[in-house]
Amino acid sequence: MVVVTGRHRGEATGCLVGFHSQVSIEPERWGVWISRANHSHPILTDAVALAIHFLTDDQHDLARHFGSLTGDEVDKFAGQVVEPAMPAEGPWAEHERPPLLLACPTRIVGHRRAVLAGDTDHSCIVVEPVDVRAADGFSPLHYRSVTDVTPGHPAH
Repeated sequence: MVVVTGRHRGEATGCLVGFHSQVSIEPERWGVWISRANHSHPILTDAVALAIHFLTDDQHDLARHFGSLTGDEVDKFAGQVVEPAMPAEGPWAEHERPPLLLACPTRIVGHRRAVLAGDTDHSCIVVEPVDVRAADGFSPLHYRSVTDVTPGHPAH
């Protein structure tokens, strides 16, 4: 499970994502599928840059926070330790930088390169990695561990 964060027109957002994968070897690309019903969808699909935070098996509460709350009702970043900083090679303006969750040091930060939308309930955002970090001893949080999280919006 991952939490994807982004910022567009000054509004920061983040959401829990179960569908994500490497989608290209050369050039390197990662895909994240965002529910179209999600408040974060229009923000993330228009954001210049995204951060994909990989959750560890002991971060169920963080998964619940970003998965069950909805940004049209609450500020999901309230109470979270975040930094809007980017790596030095990140060419984004301050108002385009995705919030980085300090609790999730294993992450990919990169440019949004494409949005693929078909006749499904999710859109795929293709990201070109600019900064990739992996924490030692990483143990991922799997989908089967968050089946009790009720989505902030149903996926329809």
